[in-house]
Amino acid sequence: MTTTTARPKSLIAVAIPALLMATMAVSLAAWQLRSVLLKPTSKPVQADLKKQPLEPPLEALVKASPVQEPAPQKPIVSRMVIDEKRRSLTRLVSSIKPAQARAQEQVKSIRSNWASLRDTSLKAQASSLSAETALTEAQAVDAKLKALQKHQQELSGEVKKLANAPKPHREGLSGFSPVARPAKGHEYHFEVRDGRIGFIDLEKLMEMVKKDFQVRMRLSGSPRGIRSEVGPVGEYGLAYEIGPANDLLSGSTGFGMKGWEIVPAREPRGETVEQATLPFSEFQRSIKRLNPHEATITMWVYPSGFGAFRQLRDQLHAQGFMVAARPLPEGIPVRGSPTGSLSAGQ
Repeated sequence: MTTTTARPKSLIAVAIPALLMATMAVSLAAWQLRSVLLKPTSKPVQADLKKQPLEPPLEALVKASPVQEPAPQKPIVSRMVIDEKRRSLTRLVSSIKPAQARAQEQVKSIRSNWASLRDTSLKAQASSLSAETALTEAQAVDAKLKALQKHQQELSGEVKKLANAPKPHREGLSGFSPVARPAKGHEYHFEVRDGRIGFIDLEKLMEMVKKDFQVRMRLSGSPRGIRSEVGPVGEYGLAYEIGPANDLLSGSTGFGMKGWEIVPAREPRGETVEQATLPFSEFQRSIKRLNPHEATITMWVYPSGFGAFRQLRDQLHAQGFMVAARPLPEGIPVRGSPTGSLSAGQ
């Protein structure tokens, strides 16, 4: 009886410590499992887990719940839809190309039209300027025409007044014969033109012709003669021609003057009537050295010099000079030749 009672007491004493240890082991495993589940997975924790192997119950728990990878998602749009969209895009690009070509042609046409419009605008501006210039010129011509018409009317009125005015009685030249006589003694030539009178020193010019002809004949020895020009002396030079001439009396052949022509040296030339009447004028110096009984004054008169000729002729007649008039048309120079006529004066 005593032995049976002692065994149960020894079993209880051994079982109680074993149960406490098992309980503590389970609590420790549960605490470790909780810390693993609550903490984020990181390299240090994984390193610690590798260094500290789990208890067999924890490893079994981890193996029982493996981590599964997510399954690949199916595409939202199918391949057929994508192919159809590509074909639509290709058809759209193909339809756009003709439109682009037409647009480029339209751009070229617009540029060409713009250039044509610009040229037309420039031509229109030029035409406008030409029209304005022509209008201005026409207005100027019209103004000149009106001024000329007004001047013509004024001249017509003056002509009518002069025609109606009483004419003065003509006075004869006392002491002079109205019949022209051939020039006597030496002739002294004057040009009367544009109301001016100029002295032509023909005597000195002829002396220069003789010297010039002799020099040129020595240099050229031409049997055909010489054409040359000398001067000027004062305001006039002289062009001459000397050629072969036959002497009918002796039958010999030589050279003679074919003709001469006065060449004016400048414009205007000569003196006005007012200047010519002054005591120290060229005209008065030329006249004072002449003898009225041995000299004839020959005046080559152009239409624009008739008024001056009349005034100077009366003055020369008053001094006793014979005056010969040789009228010339405008543009014809003073000329002379062996076959010409002598001056006739009054």
